[in-house]
Amino acid sequence: MERQVAPAPARGVVYALTPVGQSLEPALLSLARWGATQLGEPQKGDVVTPEGMVLNLRVVFQPAQAAGLTASWEIHVRDVVVHAVVDDGELLTGLGPAPVGPDLTITVELADDELASYRAIVSSMRDGTVELAGDRELLGTFLRVFTVPRAA
Repeated sequence: MERQVAPAPARGVVYALTPVGQSLEPALLSLARWGATQLGEPQKGDVVTPEGMVLNLRVVFQPAQAAGLTASWEIHVRDVVVHAVVDDGELLTGLGPAPVGPDLTITVELADDELASYRAIVSSMRDGTVELAGDRELLGTFLRVFTVPRAA
């Protein structure tokens, strides 16, 4: 599955990883997975960017749980939309709507003062306080495939 590349802005500088930089991705994701097991509760003043939400999806993705799976999700939180598409176990994530119609759209409502952290989003999904459009059974699949690893 090819990665989507954001279009270049009309003005400004675009940075892109070289193939050598891209080869570091497995090591960086491994380190981020370890870090995800060590995080405490979000603190006042913490910030979660839309790009951080996409990175979280990549970090917590469990390839073994996704083997043979083909499904797509859109997650809407406030004014941010991110997508996760799994095609035969391979992950594609990004900002904005899914490149194909999502099998499940998950709309998360958070309190105005609540940080849109991955933990808060998943907590809302587990509590059932989300709006679902599409194949509702894929919520459980999402929670199984995109889960924070246990601390070692």
